[in-house]
Amino acid sequence: LIEAQFKSDLHNEQSKSHRTQQQVEAAQSLADARQSELEEARKEVNSLTQSNRALQDEIRSLNAEVETLGNDLLAQAQSRAVDKERMEGRIRELQDELGRLANETRERERNASEQSRSRAAEFASQRKSAEQQYSRLQEEYRQLHELLQRTQNESEAQTHQGQIDREELEARLTSAQEKAKSAEEALA
Repeated sequence: LIEAQFKSDLHNEQSKSHRTQQQVEAAQSLADARQSELEEARKEVNSLTQSNRALQDEIRSLNAEVETLGNDLLAQAQSRAVDKERMEGRIRELQDELGRLANETRERERNASEQSRSRAAEFASQRKSAEQQYSRLQEEYRQLHELLQRTQNESEAQTHQGQIDREELEARLTSAQEKAKSAEEALA
């Protein structure tokens, strides 16, 4: 009876041992499968890590390019702002100069207009004065012409009278010479 009990316990233990052995083998097989999956997962993680590093490098490179591009754009924007400010300043200078030239032109035109009016008035005054002087000169000329005519007439009359007087004196002289000659002859 003890032996039978012992055999029965042994058989039970062997069955348990066999089941445990099967469980260990199944667990080992599962562990091997898990180990394989873990290796694959490690390889995939390594691959993802390398891809991640490559992506990070590319991101850093792109960030550097973006920063460089941003700096270039900023420099261009600043340059354009400076150019724009300079151009606006030049435009203001040109507008001021244009305004000044327009004012000078208006002032010149006003002065020229005033001078023209002044010259016209002066010319009219000079013309009136010249006309008055011309009238006076014409009157003086007329008076001088009349005086010249009178003088010429008087001179002609005096010349004519002088001629007559000379002829009379010559006739008297001739007569006196003849008388003197006659008297000399008579005395001789």
